[in-house]
Amino acid sequence: MYNNENQETNQSLMILEHKGKKPSIHPTAYIAPNATICGDVTIGANSRIMFGAQIIAENNSISIGENCIVLENAVLRSVIPGKNCHPTNTNRYGPFKKNSPI
Repeated sequence: MYNNENQETNQSLMILEHKGKKPSIHPTAYIAPNATICGDVTIGANSRIMFGAQIIAENNSISIGENCIVLENAVLRSVIPGKNCHPTNTNRYGPFKKNSPI
């Protein structure tokens, strides 16, 4: 499990600041040791970021809701804001939510 105490003591976690913004990770979220979380990223309660996953917010925010899983080797990267571009938000489609369209 990731928690704020582990951030400073576990150097294997790739939790990175980008442009002055640090990830916000709920203490009950699981972050695999070789996952990368960078920039303005929020990860909700009981979510799981699996091995090799990369969540990189370069120019916009990324929000992973509660009870979501980002599978092995998945890559989520924010884009430069512009027409028809919105922050990435998986909160609505978490795999454990009732009545989810997926």
